[in-house]
Amino acid sequence: MRFYIYANPKKDVDCVFTKKIVDFLCDGGNRVCVHERAARFFPGREIVSAPSTDCDVAIVVGGDGTILSAAVDCAKVNLPVFGFNLGHVGFLTEGEPTAYADALIKLQSGKFKKESRALLRCRLPGGKDIYALNDVVVERSTGKMITVKIFSNGSYIDSHRCDGFIVSTPTGSTAYSLSAGGPIVSPTAEVLALTPINSHSLHSKPMIVGKSERITVSVESGNKITVFADGKSVENAIGPASVQVEFSNVTATFIRTDGYNFYEKLLKKLNTWSTDNNIEE
Repeated sequence: MRFYIYANPKKDVDCVFTKKIVDFLCDGGNRVCVHERAARFFPGREIVSAPSTDCDVAIVVGGDGTILSAAVDCAKVNLPVFGFNLGHVGFLTEGEPTAYADALIKLQSGKFKKESRALLRCRLPGGKDIYALNDVVVERSTGKMITVKIFSNGSYIDSHRCDGFIVSTPTGSTAYSLSAGGPIVSPTAEVLALTPINSHSLHSKPMIVGKSERITVSVESGNKITVFADGKSVENAIGPASVQVEFSNVTATFIRTDGYNFYEKLLKKLNTWSTDNNIEE
């Protein structure tokens, strides 16, 4: 098998754990390529800038933030992702470092299940399309609140004077959307969550809309905004401008080897969540 390795050196200091994974796989006769982010720790290994179609499995070492960094590129080449959790709750990760050998044996033998997660396709004001696993966020770029109008398939939904607006997948419903008062959505649901951020209105509530709905966030003239995809800034613009978000026909695939339980992880996160234990670069 050919494995694509994406490691976060800030989580796995000096890639000590990742080196164990690479050595284990190579000793088993597998081929390994390592993303350039961790190139300096793997002299002599094949270094790549992105996964390719000849890879069989992507192994991501870090936390959920690391998986977000790798997921879209892997989805574009239909590469399933297995995450080792070096973060905290690890909603998207599956394996723990203490049992890495057992997990790698299962991966090599094909003893795993695949789970699909929806991606968003976002048309930016400049016309470029980008993709996101968690969410697309339109936020104010200055100290002033922005005014947005929200449309679904061209039909007007509502207006908000707010700090920003979130369109999230079910996967992203437990991230920024939840912090902004949005609903928790089961990852098996085929819906989008729409959540205004600090809306200056007494009637403002989050909404759930269907999979087939194309959401347009229209920004009024003069408003300065920044668009974020999975927490990363992807464009700055000045209104009038619009951001269109919908389900992509490309999906992310995650590997599950043992009884992954979303609700168990959710309860753990809700019971341990604080302002400093979910930050990841």
